[in-house]
Amino acid sequence: MSERIAFLADPLKDLHGPGRVISLLTSYLGDDFDLRVASPSVSPGVRAELEGRGIEVVDLGRRYHARSSSFCFAEAWGRETLFQANRKAWAQHALPEEHVVNFSQTIAAPSEVWYLLGAVSPAIRDIAPSLPFGLREGVRAMLPFAAWLDTNLIDMVAPTCSQILAASRYTGTTYAPWNVRVDGVLYPPLDTGVYRPTRPYPEESYVLAYLGKEVDYRPIVAIAEAGIPVRIFGSKVTSLPQEVRSHPRIEVLRFVSEAELAELYTHARFTIFPFMTEPFGYVPVESMACGTPVLTYGRHGPSETVIDGRTGWFCDGREAFVRQALALWEAGQIAPSVRRACVDRAQSFSVSRVGEQWRGVLRGISSEAPSCMPTRVRPRPLAIGSGPALEAAPQPVGS
Repeated sequence: MSERIAFLADPLKDLHGPGRVISLLTSYLGDDFDLRVASPSVSPGVRAELEGRGIEVVDLGRRYHARSSSFCFAEAWGRETLFQANRKAWAQHALPEEHVVNFSQTIAAPSEVWYLLGAVSPAIRDIAPSLPFGLREGVRAMLPFAAWLDTNLIDMVAPTCSQILAASRYTGTTYAPWNVRVDGVLYPPLDTGVYRPTRPYPEESYVLAYLGKEVDYRPIVAIAEAGIPVRIFGSKVTSLPQEVRSHPRIEVLRFVSEAELAELYTHARFTIFPFMTEPFGYVPVESMACGTPVLTYGRHGPSETVIDGRTGWFCDGREAFVRQALALWEAGQIAPSVRRACVDRAQSFSVSRVGEQWRGVLRGISSEAPSCMPTRVRPRPLAIGSGPALEAAPQPVGS
């Protein structure tokens, strides 16, 4: 009989972003383990998709006022750090023989593995400088409270885990102020069967950009002002700035399907990703998987996925970003060797490669006692671990 393993997830309104990790891993590992997914709130569409694969879904019954996935997460995170309602609800569903992997920041439950996708207060700190003055000052004023909420969650979860893994080396460092030791790095998986070059001869008639809460739109507008056609997809904000909506060289696509997105990546000359905060960054990896290099900043998660000068280019600051974009556009078409290097680099993050690493983690914990037993609860050492070298395949603990 296969081992029973529960994946704890943040609210699952869709299977994009952090929900994609759950979706791909349950699809890849579902035949080898008896998996079930628990979440504070699960949309009917997500439930149908997971149950269609034979994955049991446990909805903890929380209902949130927020509509978007980002604000729903924020509401769930705030409630759990203050009241621990999800922790209590999960305790009623946990099975004695079950092993637990916690992918969430909204269920403060004991587990064999806690997978860190990024603390909240560092992200707020990074985004704040780009906000309008009034909002910026309000966000900065609430930073101590957000850090206190992070502390509450980490103090509940970290001491109960046997192993803590991070989605990137940068993600691990964001937990250093709380003296959390990170035992290893496992990058999120990508479906390279979907994200792959769709045409042998790309058009390269535009650059592609993603616009969400973590992206600074100002370099995008400046690049369009310099005469470069820009296509934008995936906005998570309810309204776009006027400079974006009205610009004649910016085409706003908003939501597109994965197949359409692979086509957009393929035909772009390069992808621009001027983020403000990014624990991992799916956009650069998706773009490389489709053979398209990425212009971004050499920090946070993208500094670990893009190889500067081979699969993209790193800049330091907004003005340098715009200058580099213009130079790359004027240089003409991207060399086929660069596009091949991008595809090769993206294979390091394929679901088959990352899934095998997770298989090693799950086999390691399945030989031990379940996390709900008191003998599994022990304090964490007060030191932060280090991740793999930039171009090395990430190796999980116990692989």
